[in-house]
Amino acid sequence: GKQTKFLTITGGEPSLLKDKLIEILRFCKSYLPNTKVAVLTNGRMFSYCSLVDAINSVGMKFLEIGIPIHSCNQDIHDRITQIPGSFAQTVLGVKNLNNSNNNVEIRIVIQKDNYLEMDKLADFIIKEIPNISRVSFIGMEMLGSAIKNSKETWVSYQEIGSNLEEAILKLLTHKIKVDIYNIPLCKVNENLRSLCVKSISDYKVRYLPECDSCKEKANCGGIFASSLNSIKQEGVNPII
Repeated sequence: GKQTKFLTITGGEPSLLKDKLIEILRFCKSYLPNTKVAVLTNGRMFSYCSLVDAINSVGMKFLEIGIPIHSCNQDIHDRITQIPGSFAQTVLGVKNLNNSNNNVEIRIVIQKDNYLEMDKLADFIIKEIPNISRVSFIGMEMLGSAIKNSKETWVSYQEIGSNLEEAILKLLTHKIKVDIYNIPLCKVNENLRSLCVKSISDYKVRYLPECDSCKEKANCGGIFASSLNSIKQEGVNPII
């Protein structure tokens, strides 16, 4: 109803709907004028200015478009997406949207292929898209092919934490808003914990028995049920 605070449009790939996506956004503007609407997309179709112009013509006040950039190295990005040429299309799509005053969130899903170069990706964003609305660093949800290829995709929260700080501090220094999703508070450096968002759906979130002694449990986003086996090997560090 009209009291809806948030609405997320995802897929599949919603931009492939083209005109139908624009119809959906027009409907949202008319019937949910105060709702914050997020569109999660790979961003490639926005390399075409016609779709960007169509989005702009809707004139939505509370629209944010979330687009993953996995790496500043096109070979790594394209290997993760498994689509040759996707890096160039995605970056152009982000720039086209951003340059026409849309709110764009760059989503960095942290995995083994990119966790060591997050600071380089931060440098790339600062140089190429310095006025981006927001950058989100996102812990992986282990589903489907991620589970099958866990040895190639999963990286421990401990390793993520030790590589995350420099990237985030670079972005914050350049006045770029940063959020951290899907990483337990105890695995994030204390000075960055205020950036953590409780983002895992109630039915998917789990805690380890050791979490009961943590004074920050109520503020912690917890662990994906699908990641429990991975984090059990690593353990948690309750904040006492």
